[in-house]
Amino acid sequence: MKSSKRRLIPAVIATTLLSPIVSPMAIADDIAPYYLAPMGSYVLSDDGRGTKNGIGGTLALGTHLGELVDFEVRGSFINFGSKNGSGSSKLAAGGFGVNVYLFRAPGGSGLYIHGDVQGSEKTLYHYGAGYELMFGGFGLRAEGLIRNEQFEHHEPMINVGLRIPFGSNPPKPVFVQPPPQIGRASCRERVSSPV
Repeated sequence: MKSSKRRLIPAVIATTLLSPIVSPMAIADDIAPYYLAPMGSYVLSDDGRGTKNGIGGTLALGTHLGELVDFEVRGSFINFGSKNGSGSSKLAAGGFGVNVYLFRAPGGSGLYIHGDVQGSEKTLYHYGAGYELMFGGFGLRAEGLIRNEQFEHHEPMINVGLRIPFGSNPPKPVFVQPPPQIGRASCRERVSSPV
């Protein structure tokens, strides 16, 4: 008896933790299908670059591929200031990325793993984690990423900004129950009953 109770406890805990994941329909109804995410960006430059830390911005236009997966078209601009007389560096790039949510609350808040590829003069790879806190129809977004510039520089990057959702989901299907059928016995009673 004790062994069966011990086996039941992990099952209850797992069901509680995974409930936001195994009920995706509730999530899909509460989250707008599209969003815009403007963010300020700060990059800690490595020693090999020979510049000051970078400051700029990132803009993402996203949509849902699934309840726990978002696809984004991204653009970024980073300006690395000059250091000790060395030249400054500016780089703008654009590309696409994916957010895979480890968990997502019904309102849309959640922790996700991010990865993207951007290109211009050089190819950039960004990968790391982010978190969104949704409230009142909007959200705050923060990301901690590694900025890999053509496998030459591996630099920590912080993005902080907003998630601005837009668009509407299709309405839920309404199931109408058929009217109850009247049995033959009740029909006979009505016909035979005196007026």
